[in-house]
Amino acid sequence: MDRYTHIIIEWKMFKEALEYLNKHFVRLESRVEELGEIVSWLNKLEESIKGTSNSLQIIFKMLRVKYNQFRDSYQDSRKIISIVNDNMYFDSCRAVSKEELVSIRESIYKETLINDEILHLLGSLKNEGINSERIECFESVGCEISDIYQYNLQLLNKMDGMFRRI
Repeated sequence: MDRYTHIIIEWKMFKEALEYLNKHFVRLESRVEELGEIVSWLNKLEESIKGTSNSLQIIFKMLRVKYNQFRDSYQDSRKIISIVNDNMYFDSCRAVSKEELVSIRESIYKETLINDEILHLLGSLKNEGINSERIECFESVGCEISDIYQYNLQLLNKMDGMFRRI
């Protein structure tokens, strides 16, 4: 197999991987809306615990801040991947630049760190004795984000290898 054929095969693999990633994002989009509903529920719950445990009030405040950071980061990731999708045509030999890959990696990494903090805060809520289906839903969204992050790392490592050979 010559070098050119090898690059074409890797390029096709990357495009398939990107399509798979887009399907994950479409599914995650509805989950992000769910998170908005959960935050609304948290706000109501926070109102009902005013004057009680100081640590609970701090956890709720941090959850709201982290959720907003997560939503912003998620939207940044979508924008970057959308730009890559819109501009990536193998026929026109449009390559994904290293800068685009770095942007995707940074955005998804940031998203995952925030997600980990949210999951930690939810664990703290459980330690305070608050448990519900909504918290479980939050955790399942967190697991989904972690899966996407792991998949992305594999994808980006493949792309880095491809760029080293080109």
